[in-house]
Amino acid sequence: ACPFEKPLEMGALEAVLDGVNEPGALGRDTKFGLPKAFSGDPTCTATLWVIKPGGVSVVQKNSRSPQKPVGTLYETIAFTIVSAQNGSVRFKNPTVFRHAKSNRVPLASGPQTGWVHAQYVSVDTKFRYPDRKTPELILYDSPFEDGRPVVRWTPSDRAGPNGKNWRGIDEVLGCIGGWLKVELRDASQTSHIGWLHPENQCANQRTNCG
Repeated sequence: ACPFEKPLEMGALEAVLDGVNEPGALGRDTKFGLPKAFSGDPTCTATLWVIKPGGVSVVQKNSRSPQKPVGTLYETIAFTIVSAQNGSVRFKNPTVFRHAKSNRVPLASGPQTGWVHAQYVSVDTKFRYPDRKTPELILYDSPFEDGRPVVRWTPSDRAGPNGKNWRGIDEVLGCIGGWLKVELRDASQTSHIGWLHPENQCANQRTNCG
């Protein structure tokens, strides 16, 4: 369940969803991280990790003005995304992989929250089985399972995701619940923007979630 504190006006909600124009369609997908009724700012629950060799600088505010970094998140550090805006991602709960026990543990030192450039963080993608028969990778026009597919691939499609980052994701643009709004590039280098289902995300860096 997602905790919310204050009422959210419809205009603000539409800005978050960026393309969901049907108020009556909201609140349908409790299974994948969305509440039955929005009563505050949507809470993100998806996991991302740093993909930039050498790490990415962390700043305290999302501002276009120059800021002094408060620290660095190094490559492979994972975290929970809080929000995404203006080409940056706000994070919390960073973790590192502990080889001795093959598990992730909280980052002992370094920034525990802040903003990083969205182009330097990502998540892997995988196919899911919506009908338990045909694996699919779908981008939707809204963060709901009954949203309109923007693009759909199966494992046999040669035009599947093939961008500069993990499995085609060029940039994370937004989040709501467990859904991620992403720019995803296919094998023909055509860019697609849409919402990535939580079950199409592979947050385990040690496997391909295949």
